Amino acid sequence: MSLVKLFPSSLLQNLEELIVENCDNLEQLFDLEGLNVDDGHVGLLPKLEYLNLNDLPKLRHICNWGNSMNDHLSSAPVSNIIFPKLNDMLLKSLPTLTSFSPGYHSLQRLQHADLDTPLPVLFAETVAFPHLEYLHIDGVDNVKRIWEDQLPQDSFSKLNDVWVESCGGLLNLFPSCVLKRSQSLHNLIVRDCISLKEIIAKDINRVLLEATPAFVFPKLTSLQLYKLPELKSLYPSAHTSQWPLLEILEVIECHQLNVFAFETPTFKQRHHEGNLHMPLFFIHHVTFPYLKELLLGHNNDTEIWQEQFSANSFPRLTVLDVCGYGNISVVIPSFMFQALHNVEELHVGDCSSVKEVFQLEGLEKEHQAKPLDG
Repeated sequence: MSLVKLFPSSLLQNLEELIVENCDNLEQLFDLEGLNVDDGHVGLLPKLEYLNLNDLPKLRHICNWGNSMNDHLSSAPVSNIIFPKLNDMLLKSLPTLTSFSPGYHSLQRLQHADLDTPLPVLFAETVAFPHLEYLHIDGVDNVKRIWEDQLPQDSFSKLNDVWVESCGGLLNLFPSCVLKRSQSLHNLIVRDCISLKEIIAKDINRVLLEATPAFVFPKLTSLQLYKLPELKSLYPSAHTSQWPLLEILEVIECHQLNVFAFETPTFKQRHHEGNLHMPLFFIHHVTFPYLKELLLGHNNDTEIWQEQFSANSFPRLTVLDVCGYGNISVVIPSFMFQALHNVEELHVGDCSSVKEVFQLEGLEKEHQAKPLDG
């Protein structure tokens, strides 16, 4: 059964909010079979601004073309489905969802595969959201990737908040193409994704063009990474990153995470030598100029800071919380005092091997009386 067949099209055309919950047998929300796809675009729900899909255990696709696309598999691309005004989307507890709408390449796979084979990409190249600002995905276990590498122009270009939680099959968060167009992103929360290995997927084409990829998050103010046991890095090889407006950074229970921010050439040398046990922050210049709160808890037990740290790395940091580091002996080494000179609140807990919170050895005598301003 499909929602489109339950209501007259005139009603759906005027919908501004749509909430569908606890429908045990719903397998698809919009059945598009029979619609004219020759013009290249299908405008769906032109006034819809809010979409909430929750606890639909059998939902496999949100939009489904049925058999009407069989004649189009011989040529690409398949028509775009456009939600022109959709601003806020919540997808929660959808354990069998495999795609929002099967893309062209997915449809080709379906021709030669079992229909129950999960499709790995949630948002394929056939669906567009030019005004989406808020995206919350929770409990969608069947997808391995959220975005396809190629998307319609301007789709997801206005993302403001992204919250991804409890997606057990997810391997990475962003392809570089989505990250590049998501220049308005303010808040990013990733929680309880047990298979996630990196935030940004490696783009082979980009690697061939750029010696060292550079990733910029120009408007991001808050980043939370929580309970990601397989997360190893922001990006799986050498890169640079810039966080000009980031104010809050929380990294909790990311046990495999060795390197959060790293740069060349030092990283390249250690990576080439197979030395992956590196500090959490591996940076040489001002990477977090506006960071105010840094919360680190129960992550990899390797060191947090690297030596020769720039004194201007965290110029506005006022709150530092370190918890659950079992193998570190010093919380704030002497070379970090200048970098943390504005810290006002320091919380340290459950660090069984800590012998010193403040390491005074090696500190210049004129600074020993007042190691921190706060």
